[in-house]
Amino acid sequence: MGTIRGIAPDLRGSPLVLNQEVFVQAVRGASRVVRAMPSHKDLSDTDLEALQHFIRQAARSTIQDNTD
Repeated sequence: MGTIRGIAPDLRGSPLVLNQEVFVQAVRGASRVVRAMPSHKDLSDTDLEALQHFIRQAARSTIQDNTD
């Protein structure tokens, strides 16, 4: 995976993105604070779904880029 700089972990390779309930808990509830995942309690359900799809698409694009 490529490097993304920032304070939050790179979730493109994380299995938590594949499970909506776990993803919501991690992003909104900060269940992963120990792993440097910041809490985003202000995100709506629509925002969280869009973010989840964005991360999954970024993961697919990264895989595709690495196989070309």
